[in-house]
Amino acid sequence: MSLEAIFLSTFVMIGQNRQAAFQQAKADRDYQEVTTLLRENTDLTRLSHDLAQQVHQLLLGDATDDKP
Repeated sequence: MSLEAIFLSTFVMIGQNRQAAFQQAKADRDYQEVTTLLRENTDLTRLSHDLAQQVHQLLLGDATDDKP
């Protein structure tokens, strides 16, 4: 192997490692964003469900209590 090939392969490997590190960092950020959005969506869905139950109770709660 020539000295030139050794240096070239070293720089190629360094470049690949940098690219892999960049891709891993991007994947980590994307995962955090998706996790945060999923948590927010779940919280909003639960809140919406609770509000719907409260509205249902206010509108129909007295009517269902009068039935024997």
